[in-house]
Amino acid sequence: MLVAHSQNDAREWHGLTDHLDKVATLAATFSAEWGDTLWAGLAGAWHDLGKTRLRYAAAKRTPNGATQGE
Repeated sequence: MLVAHSQNDAREWHGLTDHLDKVATLAATFSAEWGDTLWAGLAGAWHDLGKTRLRYAAAKRTPNGATQGE
C-alpha cells in the first residue's frame, strides 16, 4: 500500500489513494463557490503524486523499516 501519511493515534495508516480522493473532493467543494471545480479537483488529486516514486518511499523509511511521519 502506498502511504500518504504516517500512522494516526489509532495506529492506522492513511493510504495514498484514499487521501488523494478525499483531498480532490474537498478542493472541488471549496472551489465550487467560484465555479472552478475541475482544476481544483485535479490539483487536490495530484498534490502528493510524488509519493508514488520509489526514491520517496525509500527516503521515508527509518533504519528499522518503519515509515517516518511528516
